[in-house]
This record gives sequence, C-alpha cells and structure tokens, in this order.
Amino acid sequence: RRAGLAEVAVARGYRLHHAEGHELVLYKWLSPELEDKVPPWGNTQVGCAGFVVNERGELLVVKEWRNAPSSRRRVPSEQWKLPGGMADPGESFFECAARETFEETGVACRPVSVLGLWHRHGLAPWGKSDVYCVVRLEPVDGGAGLEPRVDPDEISACRWYDVGAFQNDQDHPLIRKVLSEVYGVRPGDATPAVVAPRCEAPDLGVEWPGRDRYATYFPSAAPVALPARVAAVASDVDGTLLDSTSAFLPANAAAILECAAAKPG
Repeated sequence: RRAGLAEVAVARGYRLHHAEGHELVLYKWLSPELEDKVPPWGNTQVGCAGFVVNERGELLVVKEWRNAPSSRRRVPSEQWKLPGGMADPGESFFECAARETFEETGVACRPVSVLGLWHRHGLAPWGKSDVYCVVRLEPVDGGAGLEPRVDPDEISACRWYDVGAFQNDQDHPLIRKVLSEVYGVRPGDATPAVVAPRCEAPDLGVEWPGRDRYATYFPSAAPVALPARVAAVASDVDGTLLDSTSAFLPANAAAILECAAAKPG
C-alpha cells in the first residue's frame, strides 16, 4: 500500500538508495551546490576460506557439487578447493572461516591468522566487488586421523591432502600460491617435516577509548617451528651427535631456534 508513495517522492526529487526485503529507501540531498556525500548501499560481498593443515602436513580440501551441463543431475566438481563461503552479517573473517569449515567438513577449528586475500570487481550477475580472505585455522585436536564429515547438500567429497603432493598434482591457483608464497612449499618440493607459515597476519586488534575492539590484522613473521622429532643435532664442541632421545637444556633449545630463524633451511 505504501509503495505508491515512492512515485510521489521521486516526483519531488527523491532518489532510490536501496531496497531490501520489504523495505524501500529513498533519499534527497538537500544541498545541491555541494557534492552528495550519502554513501552508496553495500556493493561488496565478503567471503572466507579455511586453510587447515593437520599435524601430518595435510591440507583439508573439498569438492563441491555442480550441475551437469547435459542433464539436471548434480556431479562432483573436478577441482579440489578450500572449504569456505560468504560471511553472514556481523561476522568477522575468523568467525566466517571457522563456521564454513565446520559446516562443510565437520572439522572444528580455532582461527589463527589471515594468510592473504583478494579484492576483485565486476562479478556476475550484479557487478559487485568481492573480498575473499584466506584464514589459517588449526583443528582443535590436531586433525591427524580425524575423518571429515561432509555436508551432503553442498559438498561431494572431502579429504586431507599432503601439501607437497597437492602442489605437484593439483592446479588450484589460490591454494598453490598460498603454499608457495606463505609456506615456502613450491612445485617439485617434498612435504617439509614441519608445515608452517613463514609469515601471517594475526588479529592484534585496534580499540579507541569508549568503543568496541575492531578486529585488525597485522603481518608478522611466524615463529620458527622445529620438527616433532629431531634425528640428530651435532655438538660444536667435540662433534658428539645427540640423538632424538636427548634432552635439550632450555638455553640450548632457544639457541637452536635463534639459529634456525637467522638461517632458514
């Protein structure tokens, strides 16, 4: 019944701002000699993907369903991808990635950091812009031996994929870029003993007095991680080899970490 008021408002110089659900919003800038500063309605969608690597150096990946071009039957997509999807209103990157990953795979995770994002424009069919964020997640129980539980409505298959094998066998450009640039795992490389990012952007937060904290992501070098099992470490004093059953003094362990950070590899 109120829709007829829109025609009257337009005749008086009002312009359409946005329509959502049962609401139609029009506005009029009252200072025509000045630039119109009313911000446009949302023109960017936000999506997030979960980048989950378990203790065995395996990446959690999924295949979605797609419509077969010659029939109405659904068939599995050809490409393995990261679990993820669109953010709900009010969701952070971390919250979205963890929720989507759990919904699609049944793997409960804790968010750790942002590994990268893209910002692209002109998406069909509405010409919107798109921000897609890759979030590093850690399985709450380490993930080794955990069998994913797929959402049959969205996901046709799910598996843990050795990162070295993925880099050599698969062609997903985003995943391969993250493995190369963030994890240092390049085509032809074997899976390293420790699969860990070389840099990442954790949420360090920003908060103005009297306001809520804003999730804010700052790049930082990831801490150096040693393999879970050390085969041998050579002593620089008398050449004695220490085997994996040997216990390091805390000061010596710290020195080894400092050396690894100064001279990677």
